[in-house]
Formats: sequence, structure tokens, C-alpha cells
Amino acid sequence: MTKRILVPLDRRETDQTIVPLVGDLARSSGATVRLLHIAPIPEGRIGDYGRVITYASQEMDHLTFQGWTT
Repeated sequence: MTKRILVPLDRRETDQTIVPLVGDLARSSGATVRLLHIAPIPEGRIGDYGRVITYASQEMDHLTFQGWTT
């Protein structure tokens, strides 16, 4: 008997089809579903002429502020 289901998501169209299926499975078995967003670690951005626009740590701080990371 499944108690917990972990669903990794990466914002693809297939995510929209798999989540309802997993939800139905969880409801029928009484399981708990956890959704996990998967994304690459951000890199710094370099503008024209090689100037630094943002450092990788600033990009990570921005994602953390938006609630994408903890």
C-alpha cells in the first residue's frame, strides 16, 4: 500500500497530464502527494561587452525570494 508519492516536476506539458493521474491514484489508495519542482542551479548573466549583469548568488537569492527554493 502506497503512503507517499513524490512527483518531480520541471514545468513541461507532461506535468499537466501526470498530476491528475497521480491525484486519482493517491485518492484511491489514501496516499499523500508531494510535488517537487526540479530546475537547474542558476548561473550569472553576462551582458554585452562582457559586463556582469547579475552574479549566480544574486540569481539564487531572487529565486529564493520568489519562493522557488528554500
